[in-house]
Amino acid sequence: MSEIAPAQFADYMSNPRVAEHMPLLTSGWNEEAAANFIAMKEACWPRDGLGHWTFLADG
Repeated sequence: MSEIAPAQFADYMSNPRVAEHMPLLTSGWNEEAAANFIAMKEACWPRDGLGHWTFLADG
């Protein structure tokens, strides 16, 4: 996840089409919120030995 810019991640999480599939998704995503979210998810790998993945289409 850390390979994606927080601004790009925030834009994605602010998309209404994404929210349709994620009922717990809250509004108010900005670069700071995205950076915090990414850091929180990346911390799972060293702590738990597994974690979250992000897949990109077309690059």
